[in-house]
Amino acid sequence: MRLLDRVGWVVWLAMLAVVPWTSSRYVVKLIGRTPVSPLALYPLGLLVLLWLLPQLLRGRRVPALVWPLVGLVFAALVSVAGAHFISLEPYKGQVPLNREMRGLVTLGIGVAFYLSTTLQASNDARLKTSLRALYLGAILTLIWGSVQAYFVLDGKPGLPSWLIHLHRQFVIRQPFKDRVTGLAFEPSWFADQMLVLYLPLWVGSVAKGYTVFTSKRRLISVELALALWGIALFLLTFSRGGYLTFFAILGLVSIVAGWRIAGRLLGWLKPRIGRPEGWKAAAIRGGVLAVALGLLAVMFGAVGVWVSERDRRMTSLRVLPSQMTEIRREHPGEVIYALADRLAFAERVVFWEAGYRPFELYPIAGVGLGNAGFLFPKVAPAYGYGLTEIRMLLDPANPNFPNPKNLWIRLLSETGILGFSFYLTWLLLLFAGALGLRASRVTIRGVLGTAGSLATAAILLEGFSLDTFALPQMWIILGFLSAAIGREPELMGRAEKEEHEA
Repeated sequence: MRLLDRVGWVVWLAMLAVVPWTSSRYVVKLIGRTPVSPLALYPLGLLVLLWLLPQLLRGRRVPALVWPLVGLVFAALVSVAGAHFISLEPYKGQVPLNREMRGLVTLGIGVAFYLSTTLQASNDARLKTSLRALYLGAILTLIWGSVQAYFVLDGKPGLPSWLIHLHRQFVIRQPFKDRVTGLAFEPSWFADQMLVLYLPLWVGSVAKGYTVFTSKRRLISVELALALWGIALFLLTFSRGGYLTFFAILGLVSIVAGWRIAGRLLGWLKPRIGRPEGWKAAAIRGGVLAVALGLLAVMFGAVGVWVSERDRRMTSLRVLPSQMTEIRREHPGEVIYALADRLAFAERVVFWEAGYRPFELYPIAGVGLGNAGFLFPKVAPAYGYGLTEIRMLLDPANPNFPNPKNLWIRLLSETGILGFSFYLTWLLLLFAGALGLRASRVTIRGVLGTAGSLATAAILLEGFSLDTFALPQMWIILGFLSAAIGREPELMGRAEKEEHEA
């Protein structure tokens, strides 16, 4: 068992280093062509067989926070069982059983990522080493993203053949000329990696003055450089969903930071002029919050102007107000679709509505994990048939299978309110635990508390644009967070606290 532990540890570190590779051609050769083919599946498979399963069979304890996730798995199995009582016809050469197995496998992959992370990060020293391995992979994707950024910003048409050839050695899709993808399949996936995994950890380290690379607290650290580097490349993804998530979280951070700054200002004023109370205190707090949100608005506007000059999808946003009268006249009753179409977003709205309608038909347990696409031709809104992407998808010769492209809608339609509730409960419990962990006396756990609160907020928002369980970034950050919460005495249950103190 000691040998398996050592081998498992090495494989675990290797898995963390290859997290950025979301769509590896070497994985596609094994599982078939699919965009979601992370290179981390190879070390994960070894880790599960050589380490995770033996650990669980030996009675290794898992965090109590895993139980809502177990509930989600149970809900998925119930939905799959119940789907056989629903009349779902084969579509695009696929039958419900195939889609159900695919859905359960992807969920199982996610759970394996989560359990491996939670159990491997069993103490603070192992967590510190794990973060170093994770950052190694991040540095590699940032380097490759910087190479792409040079050609994104040079203003010249096309990409050099050597860049395309080298990128295709890592990713099944060639790079974008006008957007950074790093080592991910597409820009929005790279943005999701930054928002959900890497940036929260780096920002958490900066906020706590902690670095995993030395034993001393430093104001200027490797994590600060990585955070600035990552934000710069994130902006070059031109991911609209990513931008909304980024500025929404930045807005919440601004409010919290402004409130705390106002509190310190009131404390500073007390010995000088007496503590302001009533409307004076409210005015000071309101003024500080107004300044914080004003600075955020200026930043948002500057980024918006810069992006609109480079992204035609955002350029349409500036002229949209002048077109409202025309849109209402030409598309009565379909204004939302017409607006989304002008912003190159209508296809996504069609997918969302078509994904939500199965939930209206089967609200308790859904239509079965992976099965929402079988109802797509029947429930797709009429406006969608005028969109090129939708028409291409509906073409019988097109092998691509429809999906909701929204994790929240997918959970509702495929697992019903049962699975949706378990998953949302799990995230909210982790978010609450992260908030409690931020005040930990152990610095690295405080980092995880700050990172976890940012990451869970990002996951809640990013779920509106991604719908897969197989990408590792969400599971890894939540696994780290669960492990840290489980080691914090004041966040444990009473029995666990007594055991810890004993």
